[in-house]
Amino acid sequence: MTRLALAVFPGINWWLTLLKSDDCEIELCENWVKQSSRSRYEISGANRRLQLAIPTSKHSRKRLVDVEIDYREPWMNLHWRSLTSTYNKSPFFDYYKDELHDLIFAQPKLLTDFSKESIEWLSRHLQLTEKVRYTEEYVRGVEADFRNEIPQEKTLEYNQVFEQQIGFLPNLSALDLLFNTGPEAGALLYSVSST
Repeated sequence: MTRLALAVFPGINWWLTLLKSDDCEIELCENWVKQSSRSRYEISGANRRLQLAIPTSKHSRKRLVDVEIDYREPWMNLHWRSLTSTYNKSPFFDYYKDELHDLIFAQPKLLTDFSKESIEWLSRHLQLTEKVRYTEEYVRGVEADFRNEIPQEKTLEYNQVFEQQIGFLPNLSALDLLFNTGPEAGALLYSVSST
């Protein structure tokens, strides 16, 4: 059995690990781990990687399933401006932007709900047929435990928006892959995961 951490708009290596596993579950039953992919994702910026974080309410940070999103600051506007300024010139951003906008501005109470929605949205648009499953209890000592660190897979390379200025940036959020390769994104993930 393989366990992956719940993530917001997971990175490419997260998806490759999921696709390579015959029996994979995403962990919901753990304690909160701050400053991790559970509340952050990375995209390309014009000069470097950009890490976008979803703020959480401090009083709710005990168990992952109880963590509430903090809406006192308009973080959705920052995320949306960063995504549009980065991917506005990518080949496929226009095709996905309206749905993505609705997802980012949906304002669910719990971080787990937002994360699940981001995973399901990406899974659908990456045309992945694997059913994403979530844990119902925390188990120690699983065979392939990637709740804290995901293995560095073979790099999946594709054309990125700012590649000529800053070079290729591996393992960004799968949003980057989707906006740059469109309907081919899922096939690229499958091709790398099968080697």
